[in-house]
Amino acid sequence: FSVDPATGQLPLTFGPLVNQGGERRLNVAITRARKQVLLFSSFDPAHIDLARTTSQGLADLRAYLEFAVGLSSVEQAPPPRSANRGRFTEALADQLCAAGYECELDVGHSSFRVDLAVRMPGDDRWRLAVLVDGPGWASRPTVADRDGAPVLLPAVMHWPAMMRVWLPQWIRDPAGVVTRVGDAVRAAGPQTSTEGTG
Repeated sequence: FSVDPATGQLPLTFGPLVNQGGERRLNVAITRARKQVLLFSSFDPAHIDLARTTSQGLADLRAYLEFAVGLSSVEQAPPPRSANRGRFTEALADQLCAAGYECELDVGHSSFRVDLAVRMPGDDRWRLAVLVDGPGWASRPTVADRDGAPVLLPAVMHWPAMMRVWLPQWIRDPAGVVTRVGDAVRAAGPQTSTEGTG
């Protein structure tokens, strides 16, 4: 739906939404989201001219769009760093850097972030996604979130390799953990394509 360039008006033919009771469809569409709503619109709320309609659905849609515009104008705080970014993860990164690898903490552009990305010096792509246990891992709501999502890193997010590192392993044998991570980085092979984003 968009403004007609010839008339400068938005056609108010929004299908079932304009019918009596159509506002219930809008409510269902909005309240199905479990965590987040992303709203895209090809027109401004003011383009819904309420003087041209008696539809409650259109009135509600305009009010909702105005609310969303108000939210988007509020300065947003920077996204929080990963809940798993703590002494354990930082100590592991420090040891890997000391062993000659390049590391970056909290890599990704979504709510699912990689705790630690590792590669050989000079590589143009991260070779290994490392996930650690910690508050972030424990707070994931389901078993699928905790143990299923990491499997998607190579298959869907195109990371060359992924491994888990558990705090008890680190406490018992930090040098052994560094060795295993290094072995996994080398086994992933040289990479030249676009960086994995997690």
